[in-house]
Amino acid sequence: MNGMNEWMPISQVSQKVNIPPETVRRYARQYGSYLAMKRGEKKAYLIHESSLDTIKRIRTLLEQGHQHGQVKLLLRNEYEANVHIEKEEAERDQHLSKQMMKEVHMLVDQNKKLMKLMTEMHERMNVYEEILEQQQQLAVTSEQVDETMKEQRDYERKRDEYLLKTMNEMQEKRKESANPREKNKLFTKLFKLS
Repeated sequence: MNGMNEWMPISQVSQKVNIPPETVRRYARQYGSYLAMKRGEKKAYLIHESSLDTIKRIRTLLEQGHQHGQVKLLLRNEYEANVHIEKEEAERDQHLSKQMMKEVHMLVDQNKKLMKLMTEMHERMNVYEEILEQQQQLAVTSEQVDETMKEQRDYERKRDEYLLKTMNEMQEKRKESANPREKNKLFTKLFKLS
């Protein structure tokens, strides 16, 4: 929602929570420290929409027979519990962010190693090409060329297997870090720890 709709006058709050405006005003005076409020034009109360549930809760507690002091105590306890829960969630989010950053750094390192390996392989391939050119210039027998080609194919096959294995491992790591189930497992581990 935009900023204009977040703050409402008492009359609008009254309609939304189905409580008479006079009662909402009384709640604003008595329980204002538990409501997000400010003064608008002509010093009229404006109440933030995030406080609608609190107003309903006040009404329910009073209807259940709680006295003014008891309602304040219950609201304070609920507020403190919510603050504690929000703090725990923030700590869990921070821990998850740290773990995700570790995984990202690990993937970056793997990518660097793979790039280095590919560069080395490219350099070796250049050497093999030079060797092949030299062999052709010297008119090496076909057996020697076949043997060199076999070695090159073996090398290329091993290189391709290694590259494929490395790329599969990287994809698995990426899937794990993007997989909501894995994140849920992480949250489950975090909750079991607390």
